[in-house]
Amino acid sequence: MERVVTGGNGIVIALAGNPNTGKTSLFNFITGSRQHVGNYPGVTVEKKEGFARVDDVEVVFTDLPGTYSLSPNSPDEEVARNELLSGHIDCVIIVVDTTKLERQLYFAAQVIEFGIPCVVALNMFDEFEHSGASLDVEQLSRILGTPCVRTVGNRGKGVTELLAVALKAATGETPAVGKPPVYRHEMEHAIDRAMDTIRGKTPLGERWTAINLLLYGPSFLSETVRKSLSASDYHRIVEIRAHLETLEGASVRAIVTEGRYGYASGAAAECLKMEGQPAVSLSDAIDSIVVHRWLGFPIFLLILWGIFQATFRLGNYPMEWLGMLFDWMGTFAASVLPAGVVRSLVVDGVIGGVGGVLVFVPNIVFLFLFISVLEDTGYMARAAFIMDKVMHCFGLHGKSFIPMVVGFGCTVPAIMATRILENRRDRLITMFVLPFMSCGARLPVYILLAGAFFGPENAGNIIFSLYLVGVAAALLIARLLTSFQPSSSPFVMELPPYRIPTLRSVLLHIWERTWLYVRKAGTTILFISLVIWALMFFPRPPEPLEPSGSNTTHHLEHSFAGRFGKFIEPVLRPLGFDWRVGVALTAGFAAKEVIVSTLGTVYSIREEETGGAEVSLQESLRTDPLFNPVKGYGLMLFILLYVPCAATLAVVKREAGGWKWAVLLAIYTTAVAWMVSFTFIRLAQMIG
Repeated sequence: MERVVTGGNGIVIALAGNPNTGKTSLFNFITGSRQHVGNYPGVTVEKKEGFARVDDVEVVFTDLPGTYSLSPNSPDEEVARNELLSGHIDCVIIVVDTTKLERQLYFAAQVIEFGIPCVVALNMFDEFEHSGASLDVEQLSRILGTPCVRTVGNRGKGVTELLAVALKAATGETPAVGKPPVYRHEMEHAIDRAMDTIRGKTPLGERWTAINLLLYGPSFLSETVRKSLSASDYHRIVEIRAHLETLEGASVRAIVTEGRYGYASGAAAECLKMEGQPAVSLSDAIDSIVVHRWLGFPIFLLILWGIFQATFRLGNYPMEWLGMLFDWMGTFAASVLPAGVVRSLVVDGVIGGVGGVLVFVPNIVFLFLFISVLEDTGYMARAAFIMDKVMHCFGLHGKSFIPMVVGFGCTVPAIMATRILENRRDRLITMFVLPFMSCGARLPVYILLAGAFFGPENAGNIIFSLYLVGVAAALLIARLLTSFQPSSSPFVMELPPYRIPTLRSVLLHIWERTWLYVRKAGTTILFISLVIWALMFFPRPPEPLEPSGSNTTHHLEHSFAGRFGKFIEPVLRPLGFDWRVGVALTAGFAAKEVIVSTLGTVYSIREEETGGAEVSLQESLRTDPLFNPVKGYGLMLFILLYVPCAATLAVVKREAGGWKWAVLLAIYTTAVAWMVSFTFIRLAQMIG
């Protein structure tokens, strides 16, 4: 593979490895806050890039998707291998879990075959040493042909040495291309013949290209490389493959797999020594309870319930303090600004809109804190294991639970996370149920409405019930979409050992996610809030408002937003909602948090026009004759289930392959939301 090391700011080092090897923790430690999320070119898959200075050289670090293989069987595997083939990577840090060395070296064998300089990070080495085993690291380095460095990524141990070695490998100062697996004689002979066929016709490594042509044919090659080979070249490759499989009595894939496993097993056997009979680990002891056949699921639900109780109760106090701060800011601005458009813009549009969203930052912080701890301890992997059988009962692949968990944070990366599913059917079905997972953007709406109609003592239970309803809706819809035929693909995953989360890692996760929320409030939500305010404030009614304020409703109804709300009101009237709710729900299509800011703007304008005292939005909703607890919960159900935000639909269009899927998703989710909300409200009213 032809490579050019550009040096300086042009050096790029990629981190690759299996899931749960500590790869991302290592990446976060190396780059700290100097990282950003982007997209791989040509695909809708998130990647992380970060920067760090290594020996006074600015280096770009790329965190590749965690995969067990680099075969083109699923989008995440394809993304990882395409990045390695891009020619932009100067060195690969292969992150392995040293406690599972033999299995991890199978992946390392595939990366080494690319012919890119590599360094092996023997991560979690502290846990490996606690097991009583020993490893001859120097001997392993000689066998693999690449430097191997002991690391404890989440604590930074060995990271300085790892980066120094990786920089030398990237610049060619240290030989680190590695020794790839050597296969059986007939396979090696076939590789040589295939290399002779393509020699000088590909910019990629000839041995790697020959092996993959024998494995997959030309489908894995880029269009440019495919055109460089003639029809006779492809015909020759087919002949070589057929001859090999006839001689060996096995498929090329079986031969290559056996060779790579032999490579990994042999390397581990030469370097690894186990002392005595391994004792039952603490992780195994905990798993005997938390993933127990009967206890696992109730424990999982209990943990979720505790998270939502703590999120609301702990966040309620700072939320009230922030609410008081924004109320004071609104009162102060109203006292110093003359009555008119400018005062309404500042008080109702900016402070009432954005402030109404920012008051929920404490709740967001607590939620992300608990989720981050669950992820870093390794419990989330257990949750996926626990839910595997449930997923299959409803026709979903066990891996579908992973995007569903991601969906509790944001639906956009959850849609992207469906790339871990190999089968297109499984990916599409998972995409169509993911919007029912309550994303973080819906949480402020739930907190607002639950606090208004059910009080602080019950709000946590109400919010927890909404998350359960979302999961139940997703499973039921999945069962309908699969025609009661469960996924036949097995779900194979490794459970990582339990670990104590590091303060640095937890704080970094909280900062990343909270900052995204705050930045969204200061940009997207501010812009939308100002647009909504303008649509509610203009045009002014032709006749002046009476001092008594009796024309307040007329003013709002006469505005652009009011006219649109009146237009869609017939659809919402059977649910007991009026045009104001319609305006808020429509604004929520841009971003679900905007529902809060829109309601805040509506009620701010009403209070100002009526000359009423300054009260909280929750109090305004509680005293509004339109609402009661039944309608409040019905509205939350509608918000839970109706059309996801515009960004989600755009990602669905790209991932699924056309606008028809996005439009279909929008229509059916809104229809489900209407039917569920209508049914609940009617039944609740019937039973009093």
